[in-house]
Amino acid sequence: MGNNSKKIALTCAVVPLSFLAGKVQAQTVPIFISATQELNFGAFSAGAGGTVTMSTGGTRSVSGSVVPVAAGGFERQGNLLISGEANFAIDVVMTASSFTVSEVGGDTMNVNNFDLGGGAGNAIVVTIPTGATSINVPVGGRLNVGSPQTEGTYSGSYSITANYQ
Repeated sequence: MGNNSKKIALTCAVVPLSFLAGKVQAQTVPIFISATQELNFGAFSAGAGGTVTMSTGGTRSVSGSVVPVAAGGFERQGNLLISGEANFAIDVVMTASSFTVSEVGGDTMNVNNFDLGGGAGNAIVVTIPTGATSINVPVGGRLNVGSPQTEGTYSGSYSITANYQ
């Protein structure tokens, strides 16, 4: 296969590294973040490079010469479950603006423009409803595909910080 017909499958595992609890207020319930669905850009042909974007609603779009492979079917937005105390505002933010995914041979791609439902790059504030112990937060982002890009399965992780306001 030439560079224009390579298929690249990518899975970006969510590995929350920060579980931070409240400020001076009297919350006794710590905040926990768990991934209930990994952010996955699906299979595609890299062509001469471009981008693959997954929205928080699960819609995949491509730019440049990247061509989505319909048979992949694994593309999906990520989902986080944030658990904590009801009725308190919680700031949720990505701890970095980008991260790198890699494949077994060492080739890499960059993921950026994260969206937690408030627009790319924006932190969000969520409040767990009365009577509930958690709330779901979608995760989207943009994968930057190089030219040439090695065929393979790429994976990586990113971190989220959540604090009571």
